Amino acid sequence: MPRWKRLHNPVCTLCNLDYRRARCESLGSCRARPTPELRSRWRALMKVITPTVHGYLDYLTVVIFLAAPNLVGFEGLPALLSWTLAGVHLGLTLATDFPLGWRPWLPFWVHGWIERVVGPTLALIAFLPVFSSSSSAFGFFVFMGLVILAVSWLTDYSAGTRQALRPSG
Repeated sequence: MPRWKRLHNPVCTLCNLDYRRARCESLGSCRARPTPELRSRWRALMKVITPTVHGYLDYLTVVIFLAAPNLVGFEGLPALLSWTLAGVHLGLTLATDFPLGWRPWLPFWVHGWIERVVGPTLALIAFLPVFSSSSSAFGFFVFMGLVILAVSWLTDYSAGTRQALRPSG
């Protein structure tokens, strides 16, 4: 780790040793196993979107996919894909086990993995000739893919379970 980083952040993120008082062997790239407490602190810092906020963002995504062909101005296959994604995303959101889901049969963490696949796929689909010929469709699908991926990285998927996969009784 460069000296300037050590001076501004003198505590190793993994072993919690202060560089000024103790000597961390690796100076910031510590190979010590992180403790469960440290992992939960990291998770709390990195997972800033709650399941409820994620639900609102999902419904907003459905509206954006529905309105995009008219607002952004693309037609044909890109418009058809946008409307199809709106329907699929609405179905996925309604069937997810989290506070804004309607029929909770899909675990929230599975919803997260689906979004982690859909985000990069949308960004890559934008590079197909049908989509890249229209700059508005290209920009829209790259942007939405990156937004979906960012939301999936920042959501705490372990906090939203209500009923899915629980024994009834």
